[in-house]
Amino acid sequence: MLKKLLLLIIGIGLQYSKGFGQTIILEGEKPSQEIGKYLYWVEDPHNDFSIEQVSAESFQNRFQKNTQEVFNVGVSHKTYWLRLEIQSKDLLARDWLLYSSYPFLDKVWLYQKNKFGEWETLKSGILEEFQKRPIKHRYIIFPLETRDTLVQRIYIKIHSDTPIQFPAYIERGSYFAEPSRLLELYYGIFIGIMSLMLLGSIFYWIYFKDKDYLYYALFLLGAMIFYLSLSGHLFQFLWRTEGYWGKMILGVGIGIWIMGAGLFTKHFLQTFRYFPLGGKIMQIF
Repeated sequence: MLKKLLLLIIGIGLQYSKGFGQTIILEGEKPSQEIGKYLYWVEDPHNDFSIEQVSAESFQNRFQKNTQEVFNVGVSHKTYWLRLEIQSKDLLARDWLLYSSYPFLDKVWLYQKNKFGEWETLKSGILEEFQKRPIKHRYIIFPLETRDTLVQRIYIKIHSDTPIQFPAYIERGSYFAEPSRLLELYYGIFIGIMSLMLLGSIFYWIYFKDKDYLYYALFLLGAMIFYLSLSGHLFQFLWRTEGYWGKMILGVGIGIWIMGAGLFTKHFLQTFRYFPLGGKIMQIF
């Protein structure tokens, strides 16, 4: 009898631990947290779950704990719901942000209750208009409401044709701002150097009539398109209302990059002369 009672208690405990996760404590002394292992997730195979359905207490034991540092399911046409719990211990620190550093997701919606107990929806992702984002940044960023010290439950809905990964962090806005500015500066230096190399290659091609410079220029152009698309910069500055074109241009960038690298390698290294087998393989592709 005692053995059965212990097994029953353990079973209830496991069910409870599956349905309710650890709470993320927000404190001014801890301005940044990686929250991947605080996330719980559930699959929505037909994209027909509502926030009322997902947030119901009877639904909570369907969530699974994310055991990775980064929530990652790869390429999937299904929808995924994430759940996390936060609790503010410092009401003076209210500028909390939840963000993902991987911006190339179609639609990411965050649900959080307002002071009236109603669900509010914040939308982001490359298929949502950039101007309608709650915070105008290339990352997927949501401001968090921390009105009191009670535990709050937040839900995030993700749907994307691109690989689904969600490296998630919670940071204070003041803590996020400075590294973000420095990162943009580094991106500016990188793109500036790449642009100079690209223009130089085009100039040398026109002046010397040497196709190697043209192929190298194609290689640089493709690499720039790829990196700027994946980082979210092209969506931020060019495809602000047409995220679909941003997804298309990423593939175009990869194609130009590979083609330029192949042609440059083939002609500059003269593979047909020094590595005939490699030259034939490159000719096929």
